[in-house]
Amino acid sequence: DLRSEIISETDDRDAEGGSKFDVFDSAWLCEMFADLLGVPPYILMTSLIGHSEILFTMKVYEERLYSSSFDGTIKVWNCKHGNLIKSLESFGLPVRFIVFYMDYMYSCGYDGSIKVWSLTDDYTLIKTLNGNASIFSAIIENGILYTGTVSGVVNVFDCRDNNWRKLKTL
Repeated sequence: DLRSEIISETDDRDAEGGSKFDVFDSAWLCEMFADLLGVPPYILMTSLIGHSEILFTMKVYEERLYSSSFDGTIKVWNCKHGNLIKSLESFGLPVRFIVFYMDYMYSCGYDGSIKVWSLTDDYTLIKTLNGNASIFSAIIENGILYTGTVSGVVNVFDCRDNNWRKLKTL
């Protein structure tokens, strides 16, 4: 497929003051014809409006776009049509990072908590894990969740078999 999507956060605000980000479609164009015709290389497809503050993370997982924000919410978007599917009130504090494993989404916040959401049960909150400090990065590999904190600590959690237990702190 010669098409690729580029997601670009903007500082623009919608009429109600909410943040928006634009989704661009980059169709393959011969450079000579693009210049000749004056066709821009990126064509705005749609603007997704919903967050009231800056966005931190955007991830595509199983044909849905997930965005987390300083406003403490996670938005679930339909990638094909651009409509908002669900808004999750996560922390009341900024949601810094989101990762996925199996049928679960893990959202990590400034308060140090990690929320486990079911992707198969209408985004039900399943469990809250304690990361002890504000989380600024997260990665999950083979069911092991690593979270990096502002204090320089890495917390390691076992998420295999719906276990969700803390293994160690590095």
